[in-house]
Amino acid sequence: MGSTHRRVNLARVPFCALGLAMLCIGCSGDLFFGLDSEIERGLEDGPVTEAEVLIRFRNLSRIDAVNVEFFATNETLETVPDDLFVDDHRTNANIGVAGTGILEPAHSDVIVFPCTENLVIGTTGGTFSDNDTGEVRGTGDRRWAQAKAVGLCGRVVTFEFAPDDQGFITRMTIGQ
Repeated sequence: MGSTHRRVNLARVPFCALGLAMLCIGCSGDLFFGLDSEIERGLEDGPVTEAEVLIRFRNLSRIDAVNVEFFATNETLETVPDDLFVDDHRTNANIGVAGTGILEPAHSDVIVFPCTENLVIGTTGGTFSDNDTGEVRGTGDRRWAQAKAVGLCGRVVTFEFAPDDQGFITRMTIGQ
């Protein structure tokens, strides 16, 4: 079986990808433990090289969609995380429905991102919205990590967005 990793090219995002993704809106595979994704079906096992990081996004809500609000850069930042969470570093390409960064309830997605020692990734917590009406219900927690500090290259980073008793939470784990 060939590699199915999707790489994010920071220099350009293919416009035809959006059109192809729009054709698949509404397409859905079988749910496995509540998450419909290529991750759960075992197609994405980890980064391809030490120059990449595999990033997983999981919406654990069964009723709310979540905009993952993902940010990443390989540029040197002066002030982390403030300099990370700016529009220039927002990355939606290949994430969620038609590359919007929005995950439907009980869905997940994965990207492979280029990794250098300057890489900084994070989320502002995600915005949870009613999947039918779009009404904003709340936000999760800001999470970020720097490659220099924790060694992201060649690893798997998972962002989980979930409801809890107090509202919504965002968890970030870094694995092998």
